[in-house]
Amino acid sequence: MDFSSIKLADNDLGLSPMRLLPTLSASLKKQKRFLASMSPPRELFSQFPTLVPLSNAGMAKQKQDAQDEDEDVGPFATENLSDSGEDKSAEEVPVTGRRFKETLREQKPPRLQPADGKYHLPNNFTKKEVYDHYMTDMAQVQECLQYSSKLLDEAVEALKLHRKQQAEERAAAGRRRWKALDSPKDCAYIQIDNMDQKKTALPHFARQSKSVDGAALVGVHLVGAMIFHGKLQTRVFLTYNNLKSDSNLTITVLQKVLLEWEGTLPPTLYLQLDNTVRENKNNILFAYLSMLLEKKVFTKIKLGFLLDGHTHDFVDQMFSCFSQALRRENAFTMSRLRSVIENSYDPKHVTTILTQT
Repeated sequence: MDFSSIKLADNDLGLSPMRLLPTLSASLKKQKRFLASMSPPRELFSQFPTLVPLSNAGMAKQKQDAQDEDEDVGPFATENLSDSGEDKSAEEVPVTGRRFKETLREQKPPRLQPADGKYHLPNNFTKKEVYDHYMTDMAQVQECLQYSSKLLDEAVEALKLHRKQQAEERAAAGRRRWKALDSPKDCAYIQIDNMDQKKTALPHFARQSKSVDGAALVGVHLVGAMIFHGKLQTRVFLTYNNLKSDSNLTITVLQKVLLEWEGTLPPTLYLQLDNTVRENKNNILFAYLSMLLEKKVFTKIKLGFLLDGHTHDFVDQMFSCFSQALRRENAFTMSRLRSVIENSYDPKHVTTILTQT
C-alpha cells in the first residue's frame, strides 16, 4: 500500500505520511483482532452445513456486496485478496456479524422439542410415554393420598373423641366437687395424689451444686389429699423410702383421713385418684373400698380417674406451691421440710409423718 498519497485531514499535526506507517500498522492489527473476535465459533458450523467460516475470497465478496448495498465494511476488507483476484469459494456463504445472525435465522437447526404442548421433551422421549408414566405415577400417588387422608381422618376423629372424653371426665369431677361443697350432708369429695420425690429429697438445697451426688440424698415421699366437704381441707403425708408408694400407702392415707374426719361421714363418697395401676387401679384398693361398703361406712362410693395426659388437677396446683417455696428455702431435716411445706399453702394444712409400724 502506498502511503505517500495519503493526505492529512489536519495539516497542523506536522507529521509526514511515512511517519504515519507505524500508527496505521497498529490500527491494522487492532482491526484484525476485532474481526477475529466478531467471527462465530467453529463449533457452530458443524450444525449448519451450508454455513462456512469467512475465507479470504469470502471477505472480498462481502466487500463487493457491501459496496453494492452502500455499506461500510471497513478499510481493510480487501487486504487479503488473492493475487489472481479470483473467488476460490464463490459458492460459500460468507458469515460474519449481522449477516451471520440473519443467516442463522433463515437456516434454523432441527427442532429438538415438540412443536406444541406445554412441556419440552428430549428427542428420546415421546408425549405418549411421558403421559403413560405420568398416569401410572399419579394412580399410585392418588392411592397413597387416599390411604393417608383416610388415616388422617381417622386420627382426627380419634383425637376429637379423646378430647371429648377427657372434657366429660373433668366436667364430671367438677360437678362432684361442687356438689360436695354445696351439699356436705349428702356427699364428700376426696382427691389423693403423689408429688415428685426428687423435689423433697433431704438434705434439700435451694441452689443445689452439681457436685452433689443424688444417690447420697435421702428420699422423702409426699402424698397430698384435698377434702371438699362444705369447705376445702388439705392434708399432707410424708414418708421415707422404706415405705413404698403403692396401694398400701394409698389405703393408709385414705384411712387416716376417714379416722380423723370432723363430724359425721356423708352417705356418698366421691374418690378421685391418679391413673396408675401400682397405686390405685388394682384389686387391693377395690377390696378396701368394698369393705367400706360392707361395713356401712358409705352407701355409695364413686371412683374417678382422669385420662392419661390430663390428670393435673387442684392437688397438683398445691404441689406447685410446695415446689416454689422449696426453691427459696433450704431444708436439711424432716422437721424443716415439714415447716416449709405447711407455710407455703393456704388454707394451712395438717402434715403427718408416716412411719413403718
